[in-house]
Amino acid sequence: MASPAKWDVVSHGKKKDKKTSKKAFIENATIVDTSAPLETSKTIYQALDKKQKPLSPVNSLTTSSSSNGIQAKKAAQGGDKTTKTKKKEKKAAPVTCLEDALKTLGCNDMKKQFNEIKSKSNAPSLWLGEFVNFLNVKLNVATKITDPFFLEKPPAYPLSALNQNQLEFLVATFKQFDESMLEQFFTYCMTEMKKDSDKTGPNYGYRITLQCLARNYPQFVSKSTKLNLEFIKKKQGMQQQCQFVMWVCSQAGNDDVHIAFKVWSDLMLPLIGYKAFSQFSINYLEEIIQRMKKQKVARLHITPSEFFPILDFVFTPNQSLPQNLQKKLEDLYPKLKEMAFGVDPQETLRHYFPSLLTRLTGHNSSKYKDELLLCLVRCLSNDRQCLSGWRLLYVSHLQQSAILLNHLLDNWDGQTKTIPKSWLHETVHAFSITNEDLSSDYKVDECKKTCQELLLRMTGFEFPWKLAIFTVLLSVGVLLFVDVYSSGSFTDSRLVAFGRKSGVTAVLLQAWSKITFYSSIASKWLLENIPKYYSTFCNFCAPYLQLLLKYMAYSCNYFLEVTQPIQLWFKEYIPIVIAWVEAKAPVVLAEVSRYLQIMYEFVAYYCELILVFIAPYFVAVYNVVEPYVSQAYDAVIAFVKNV
Repeated sequence: MASPAKWDVVSHGKKKDKKTSKKAFIENATIVDTSAPLETSKTIYQALDKKQKPLSPVNSLTTSSSSNGIQAKKAAQGGDKTTKTKKKEKKAAPVTCLEDALKTLGCNDMKKQFNEIKSKSNAPSLWLGEFVNFLNVKLNVATKITDPFFLEKPPAYPLSALNQNQLEFLVATFKQFDESMLEQFFTYCMTEMKKDSDKTGPNYGYRITLQCLARNYPQFVSKSTKLNLEFIKKKQGMQQQCQFVMWVCSQAGNDDVHIAFKVWSDLMLPLIGYKAFSQFSINYLEEIIQRMKKQKVARLHITPSEFFPILDFVFTPNQSLPQNLQKKLEDLYPKLKEMAFGVDPQETLRHYFPSLLTRLTGHNSSKYKDELLLCLVRCLSNDRQCLSGWRLLYVSHLQQSAILLNHLLDNWDGQTKTIPKSWLHETVHAFSITNEDLSSDYKVDECKKTCQELLLRMTGFEFPWKLAIFTVLLSVGVLLFVDVYSSGSFTDSRLVAFGRKSGVTAVLLQAWSKITFYSSIASKWLLENIPKYYSTFCNFCAPYLQLLLKYMAYSCNYFLEVTQPIQLWFKEYIPIVIAWVEAKAPVVLAEVSRYLQIMYEFVAYYCELILVFIAPYFVAVYNVVEPYVSQAYDAVIAFVKNV
């Protein structure tokens, strides 16, 4: 800056003049206080204004010299104020949960943003992508997702966190697009979420969008099940992404248990052996069965290809499954087996028999072997086609056939009785013929021995004790009825006359008179003494009985309180059982009426045979024997009179 004083002319040859001129320059120069801080500008525009409007040299010098100290103080005070305000300013607290983020997102904001996106572009394919990015930004949460399955959250979370207006707007927005475009958008969102989520964050926008699409368009999940299964098997190390894929697929069957079970069998059943996914797979299967009761679905259609992996997982020792999950899977197995065998086992069990027989080896565990034998006997009992299939598989499965034949022999009075004897006899006889054509081997010898014993059991004579006792009782009843009917009354019947002549009637009358005499004495004693003993008993036992009644009431209340879950269970599931019975009653009644008709025709046919062929022989025998019986009867009466 130039000084208001005039510059001195410096001569070039004299050192003394240089010193004096330098001294004069220093004295006349303006003094700048370097310790004072500069005044800060609140905005960049104020700084530019200051630069664009510089002060004149004269004014700047006068102002700087006159108010130097005042500016230094103000600048110092201004610096202190700015530091204080910076300390006082607090950063906005980050959103830590989805619910708080949704409170800041109104339905009108969503509509406004979607309309702005539509106005900026004419490509509908870009609208959905921009909108889901908007949701990701608005629903950005600072905390990471530690539970990809949301097991500790309410059902249908995070979609359930939306209010009714937000959910309706989301569904209505998706309905504006074709299914093909929505399917492409679904694939795009899945691909984005399969990336490393630790870098991209929770992405609740993607999660809510995929959950909504999976619930309303389950076919998107069904088409991509194989690709998702391959992704999970290849990327097992990315557990969070794999678990996310399983969670999205599980949302498809929310309204239809058939779709839910299809997703489970195609995607989650092959993953039961993986530790990271086994718990969710089994829990989802349990949830499907519970949902069946709520939706009043009697059974699911389970194919053999879906049933046998379940059978193997349940009864094959699996080190990857914890004990509690193995136990839960065993508890669910009986229901799955009943659904697999179907309502009409006469037509479905033939598809299960070959695979069951193939699995029956000597290396099975005891539980697995017992279950296989139980299923095989059930197949043979209900479906005759299984016996034909067994004959075709006999030669190629000698070891399995020997185990099954030994089981039938050991349980002859138990499970084997359920197989029609004619079916079994025909099959075992065919096996015995086939054994003769086979070369001698320990397997063939074992089958020969078992077949011979079974044939002996089926063809050997067994005394029919039950039938004999029933026949005797029926004959006695018929003879008594004929005697009374022919005599006109019971007192005039031959049985009563025989009792009088033989003295049996007199003995019975004497016994009856004694019984009535002593019973009258006993009744008289009871009438006299019961009131006395009753009053004594009441006086002595009344306090104890009251205490007993009190404890019984307490016990009943305690029992009702303890069994409250069971009562709720009955209230919940009895209507389902009643509905199932009402649905199945016509089928059962039709089967019962059919069997009753068959039984009636059988009885009528054999009764007709008896009347036609056997009755004449009975008449002839009666005519021959009747004189001898009357003579013997007269001789017995004469002997009794003489005695």
